[in-house]
Amino acid sequence: MRRATTQHRASTLQLLAHSPSVEWLDAVEGPDQQVPEGNTILPVFPLNNVKWPGNEVVLEAVEPAYRQMYDDIIFTGARRVLIPFSPCVRGKPGLVRFPDMLPEDRRLHVVGSVVFVEDLKQTSGGYLVKHSVLGRARIKQLLNPSALFNLDKDGWKVDYLRAEVESFNETDSVLDERAARILEESWEELRQLAKKSYEPELPPMPTLRNHTIWQLADVWQKHQLEVNWFRVRNHVQAQVQAWIRLAKEEGRLPPVFASRDMPAIPSNFLPPALQQAVRQTASVRGLELSDEFWEP
Repeated sequence: MRRATTQHRASTLQLLAHSPSVEWLDAVEGPDQQVPEGNTILPVFPLNNVKWPGNEVVLEAVEPAYRQMYDDIIFTGARRVLIPFSPCVRGKPGLVRFPDMLPEDRRLHVVGSVVFVEDLKQTSGGYLVKHSVLGRARIKQLLNPSALFNLDKDGWKVDYLRAEVESFNETDSVLDERAARILEESWEELRQLAKKSYEPELPPMPTLRNHTIWQLADVWQKHQLEVNWFRVRNHVQAQVQAWIRLAKEEGRLPPVFASRDMPAIPSNFLPPALQQAVRQTASVRGLELSDEFWEP
């Protein structure tokens, strides 16, 4: 009976989280495209992240192309932007820069988040912009794909990407009573497993009862990021401690550190590869995640 209940619960959760397979759109340099008048065109800001409807997104526009994009938004009053997921430059977590990416990584999720510019503040380097995520839209075609590749003499993009899009007619809602009960039971099971494993825990489900499905997806995504960061950071710390033990045994530590059982040494004493790993795991933003992490 326990097994049947667990299987039923798992299948129900899969149904709740069901999403069509991720579709990719290859980004290839080419001529600009024209669309019939009246079709929906949005500026595109690719990110190495997925933004969920019902949440806020704060972006810093530093590149000239994106400063121009927000200048155009201010001038025209058209305050919507499409944010599709894109792979990042390998070895540089979060950096979306198509000329520096491998050919197989130069692609975008066909479906992106539609965000609305709520507030824009000018900074010394550009704009700090707060958006609300309205919903999702599908890219029908990229209108100026070469904008992803054309750089000025300083290595900055000179134009921003535009796309013809089709918005989804979908509404966000809270779970019905039965689905919420099943999710709450499974959620609590995961919390208890995390507690036993000394890993980051999900927030208590009662505090999330009024969250929409999209907002719950955002909570889950942030939790998965935190868990991945926790595990990677622990792995790096274990490597550092192993290196320190070996260096101490071989007499390679300076006397001021060698006299301690497990000394906390400055990172510049570590090998370059470990130094880089320590820097990258200093915050969750340093995680280098596979594309599969972001897929449903």
